[in-house]
Order: sequence, then C-alpha cells, then structure tokens
Amino acid sequence: MFGGAGPAAPSAEAAPCPAGKSCQHWCPGDVLPAGRPVPWDGNVCHDYFWDYYGVHDIGDGANYSWRDMPWH
Repeated sequence: MFGGAGPAAPSAEAAPCPAGKSCQHWCPGDVLPAGRPVPWDGNVCHDYFWDYYGVHDIGDGANYSWRDMPWH
C-alpha cells in the first residue's frame, strides 16, 4: 500500500458556479478573459464567469463592467 496522497481535492474556498453559467478559472500568466485586462488582483487565481454585463468573480463576488474595462 502506498503512503502518498491521492489526487488533490478541489479547493474548499472555491465558490460554486451559479446555475446556468459557464465558469472559468484564470491564474497569473493565463490569457486575459475576453482580451481585456480585468482590474482584479493579478497575483492570485480567480474563478469567474462573464456575460452581457461584464466579468463576475465568484470567489469574492466582485463584478467588473465591460464599459469600465479598456480593450487591450
């Protein structure tokens, strides 16, 4: 029997994806969501979804409107 740990479990802090949304995961170094710089903390990973309004960070509940984000 092996004493090593199995596959890593999902983070206990990850918020569930809202019903009907297609959530994604972004980490530093990944391509910007929708080609725009999102004004969130660029030093940590984020779980989010986007829609007609903008980008919704499901981890901290922040919403970033498209009209407030410049094209990159």
